[in-house]
Amino acid sequence: MTKHVNCRDAGFDCSFEAEADDDDELVHEVQEHAKKAHDADFTREDVMGLAVSV
Repeated sequence: MTKHVNCRDAGFDCSFEAEADDDDELVHEVQEHAKKAHDADFTREDVMGLAVSV
């Protein structure tokens, strides 16, 4: 099942979006973006809490 994360849903004024069929891939992509762009650390639970099925 494909899941989608929008950076704005995490409270950032940012147009980043990630979408993946694999949860591990989605978590990795979002964690990397959050660290590089916002100096924020997101746990797997944080990411999955933002993810919506599409």
